[in-house]
Amino acid sequence: MNATIVCVGTELLFGQIVNTNAAWLSRQLQDRGVNVLYHFTVGDNPGRMAGILRSALKESDLVITTGGLGPTQDDLTKEIIAEVMGDALILNEEALERIEGFFRKLGTGMTENNRKQAYLPENATVFQNDEGTAPGFALEKEGKLIVALPGPPREMTSMFLKSALPLIETKSEGVIFYKLLRFYGIGESALETALASLIDHQTDPTLATYAKEGECSLRVASRRATREEAMEAVEEMQRRIEAIAGAYLFSDADEDLPLVVAKKLTAQGLTIATAESCTGGLFSQKLIENAGISAVFDS
Repeated sequence: MNATIVCVGTELLFGQIVNTNAAWLSRQLQDRGVNVLYHFTVGDNPGRMAGILRSALKESDLVITTGGLGPTQDDLTKEIIAEVMGDALILNEEALERIEGFFRKLGTGMTENNRKQAYLPENATVFQNDEGTAPGFALEKEGKLIVALPGPPREMTSMFLKSALPLIETKSEGVIFYKLLRFYGIGESALETALASLIDHQTDPTLATYAKEGECSLRVASRRATREEAMEAVEEMQRRIEAIAGAYLFSDADEDLPLVVAKKLTAQGLTIATAESCTGGLFSQKLIENAGISAVFDS
């Protein structure tokens, strides 16, 4: 299954809010064997939103939107999805009752524009919002599935895990398992060169290198029918990688280097002391951020 994530909101384009939804959703989908092809961020503009959705549906089986399900006039995601999918918005009495109940619990009156949130596509599967007022939904047509989630991350993550994910998993084929191997003392280009015999002939598992300041990483991923099969394939590839570049590998669990150092010191009962100049205690700080380091840190 191929997917596109569309995050809606002019505030995202202005940089007023950092878009964490797309990254979180991508991680969730990749772990379930769903290929994320594109991320789009679009403002509260009906024409551009409709264009993005139509384009996404041409290449993806699944489109997930976040944002634009609120009560104000610029919240248009439902309306545009209904238009693109050829469905009609109708008042969902159950959704309206939940919204009214939300405000009763708060002890405040519900403004009339909150009724707007209870108008949902007629043929949609409605998702309850346990963290706010805006319900989400899934709408399917001709093998294409659109899932609409609220924008606030707490609401979005809760609804995705409780309601959207079980539906998506029924349609996804296979499982992806991956490990992030982290290396120190070798650059990205040198690591790729060392592993050329594996990288040049990769099929499954796949290998991809990433560089960051002071270290580099290698993502080893496999898609198989079961998680167990994928794990076995990744671990076998890891053994082949370690045979070539194991001297530089410091973590196969995506752990930061200071944490790995702290664990090794603790496990071996070794102590460490620091003397720093012009670093403001940065080296010491990186060590003391790790639980249990006081047993071996000689301050």
